[in-house]
Amino acid sequence: MLTVTSQERDTPATLEPGGSVLDEIVREGARRMLAAALEAEVAAYVGEHTDQLDEDGRRLVVRNGRHQARQVLTSSGAIEVVAPRVNDKRVDAATGERARFSSAILAPWCRKSPQISLMTHDETAPVAPEVVPLAPLLLPRDRVHVGGILRPPA
Repeated sequence: MLTVTSQERDTPATLEPGGSVLDEIVREGARRMLAAALEAEVAAYVGEHTDQLDEDGRRLVVRNGRHQARQVLTSSGAIEVVAPRVNDKRVDAATGERARFSSAILAPWCRKSPQISLMTHDETAPVAPEVVPLAPLLLPRDRVHVGGILRPPA
């Protein structure tokens, strides 16, 4: 748990090098909000299918633990995400394929938020033609900040 005190003391071990307490509070808040949103999304998906049972009377769509933790780069910084898992045993009668849960909030392949992908011009991320990538505009000494580009004096 993070606490803010008025007395100066050593930097807590949870802070990133060069980070501040405010930045860590923002990252922790972003992590908690994302975790709550993912939990709500999974609960809604499982809740929609509670009436679907197999021949033994067991539910076909159930929670199934959690995925491994992964880092996702957001505008608040890198946060660790542990997404809930869903075991969906329903089978499409037409194709014979199992139904799968896929989060609309955080895709399985997602390691950067869409805004970060646009700023760094990730070749694998789709970029709208009217969006100008930020990476070609940067000089080697520049740093990208949420408010814009920080360019140190020459």
